[in-house]
Amino acid sequence: MSKTEDIKKQLMQQSNAQVPKIEEKKTNLLTYFTENTLSQFGKNWNDKERKYASNLVQHLYTKAKDNQTLMAAINSDKIGFLSCISKAITLNLPIVAHDMFYLIPYSNTVTFQMSYQGYLELAWRAGLKQICVREVYECDEFICEYGSAPKLTHNPNFKERSKDKKIIYFYASVRSEFSEPIFEVMSYDEVREHASKYSKSYNTNTSPWKTDFNEMAKKTVLKKALKYLPKTEDLSKYLVHENEIEKDLSITEENLLIEESINS
Repeated sequence: MSKTEDIKKQLMQQSNAQVPKIEEKKTNLLTYFTENTLSQFGKNWNDKERKYASNLVQHLYTKAKDNQTLMAAINSDKIGFLSCISKAITLNLPIVAHDMFYLIPYSNTVTFQMSYQGYLELAWRAGLKQICVREVYECDEFICEYGSAPKLTHNPNFKERSKDKKIIYFYASVRSEFSEPIFEVMSYDEVREHASKYSKSYNTNTSPWKTDFNEMAKKTVLKKALKYLPKTEDLSKYLVHENEIEKDLSITEENLLIEESINS
């Protein structure tokens, strides 16, 4: 065997020897999050709840491994990641293909933000009879009137929409068993200004405002409409969390311990 081939063989052996160590490290980190989630938040959980929590942690960790920025933030902010897991468990969000919430890396921290699909989940749990959230294109017929006799009319022009027409409004209309339809309307620019003002990660490439602007816009206008309706426990918990985000509060260990005492 030549000297070159011998060196190649040694490098291959070293590379193969390193693989188990890397995998072991990942497994240990996943175990760390699972055990801490169960020990900190699952003191009074039954077997079904503990299994759900374990599956949720594994689901989130597996998805995070495909995002280097998020994975780095999780390694740097383990308390923040555990807090995100706690929020998802508290709201009992299902583990599905369409994510119910986002994990957002920001300045080496991890924050929790509900997606439009997750917000719809909570809205339907509130017992609403109707939820309609739509975007309005510049070619659509759209009438919005507030006052003593509010009116909302939207006739989409699907044929013209395909000709690069712009979205100009987003609206949400909701109705409970005990109310008439309640609606909120925001212009495209109003939504963008709202996101720029209240989202810490708005200008980052990982922000859902960059990757899913329309979905986040629908969530924003839906949240405004839901504020006029009676709140269920799930919806109230999340509205409190959203208000904390809008006040630009950071997640700290103290907040985590407070949250743990509430959930115990």
